[in-house]
Amino acid sequence: MKPDKIVLGILLFIIILLLWNFKIGVFLLVLLLLFCIGLMILFWIMNLIADVDKVLDKNNPKEAYTQRGGLFVGFGYWYGLRSSWPLAKINISKDSISISTLIGGYTIQKAEITALKRYGWGGGIKIEHSNASESPYIVFWPSSYKKLKANLERLGYEIKE
Repeated sequence: MKPDKIVLGILLFIIILLLWNFKIGVFLLVLLLLFCIGLMILFWIMNLIADVDKVLDKNNPKEAYTQRGGLFVGFGYWYGLRSSWPLAKINISKDSISISTLIGGYTIQKAEITALKRYGWGGGIKIEHSNASESPYIVFWPSSYKKLKANLERLGYEIKE
């Protein structure tokens, strides 16, 4: 367990004791306890995803790159499906870009990509392509835009800023 999580646990325990001593009420105490349990579950899930990503990076050859992020897929800005971080994953190889989520996956060959453009203030990547079988509007929001951009360029893709 990391030190920051131990400190967070100690702080939450102190808050619970203070609330109990001030007799705020059992309801608020139970609510705070459920919130703390939810935070611990969230930290556990984030660590699990990070561990899986480390294993994937070790098994991933140098000719590919994988990163987690968010995804919007649809037929335009107002009509589509969204997956927030960390539910989307992009896998970039020299031949194709694959994006997978809980609801499905999308693969676009390099020859079908017409443009990769930086999208929005948060550093998303809009993938414009000619593949008629995939959604026409695909935007991926990486957890680290700089790493994604560097690896896209390393694998032979060009991003228009």
